[in-house]
Amino acid sequence: MRRANGTGSVFKLSGKRHKPWCAKVVVGWKDSGQPIYKYIGYYKTKTEGINALAAYSVAPDTVLRISLEDAWVKWSASYTGRSTTLAAYASAYKRMKPWHHITLDRLTLDMMQSMCDLAPVTYARAINIKKTLSAILDWGQAHDYCPSSRKDLLKYLRLPERPVETSARILTDDEIHKALETHQIGPVILLFTGLRMGELTSLEPGCINWEDLYIDVRHSKTKAGIRHVPIPDGLVPWLKEYEEAGGIGRGRKYFEAHFWPADCGYRRHDCRHTYITLLTEAGVDARMIKALVGHTGDVTTDVYTHWSMERKREIVNNAFEYWFPKFANSHEGMDRLLA
Repeated sequence: MRRANGTGSVFKLSGKRHKPWCAKVVVGWKDSGQPIYKYIGYYKTKTEGINALAAYSVAPDTVLRISLEDAWVKWSASYTGRSTTLAAYASAYKRMKPWHHITLDRLTLDMMQSMCDLAPVTYARAINIKKTLSAILDWGQAHDYCPSSRKDLLKYLRLPERPVETSARILTDDEIHKALETHQIGPVILLFTGLRMGELTSLEPGCINWEDLYIDVRHSKTKAGIRHVPIPDGLVPWLKEYEEAGGIGRGRKYFEAHFWPADCGYRRHDCRHTYITLLTEAGVDARMIKALVGHTGDVTTDVYTHWSMERKREIVNNAFEYWFPKFANSHEGMDRLLA
């Protein structure tokens, strides 16, 4: 039977769905005359949808609900951030499966704590669940599916103790020589650019300026990390090969599978600490090193970030001349490589 105008509608969505029936009401009109809809929720049967509309007509501000599952689908479809972040959130969401049917307004602190306590319990898994819940509840609050108090519960979650990072290890000369001699592309690039692992794997097509020889870091964990990193002359063929082998824009998993040697005995971040050590041993000013690696500095350090790229490249070429002797300051060699 057709519902009266202004009382909303219930209709069945196409495809195979767990909750195929959708209930919606008109809450306003666009300048073009088209209606503005508010979706009440998704239901297993048409009767459930009709009952939801009836309840909404009595108290519209208190019964608007959406399940965690449906909220995730809508939030993830609207997400425009980094693909690696979405992948991490998707993994956390899968761990919430026992609570997918719960509506956002009925999520309790105990439920969310139980999500974080799912075995195997680690700090990384728990913090990802907390971040995923925060994103979904932010979306739910913005769309009137839950009050702000729901997200406030997150601050009471008990998370496993964050593991203390082991002290950084500096690669030995033998390890650096081995990386160069056995053509280990991943370690060599990290060793002679000082890039964070996430900065390298987040590079996009066009991030390498081959004319002025620098890497345009557009995604970093800190504001200071957004910078131009000079490319030493000797590293050019390595980066060329990395780009031609499809390393740009493929993410961390692709990098580890194709460019990182198994059982090398050191971590990705150790390469960054080694880069800093090599520059320090070469006598490079500490303020310049901060600018090169994207560490937060003072006003004086910020001035150093405005040095010309030519000067920065001169600094790294001199610092790494021992490792790339035949390329250091060789314009003839550079012309051949970039031809």
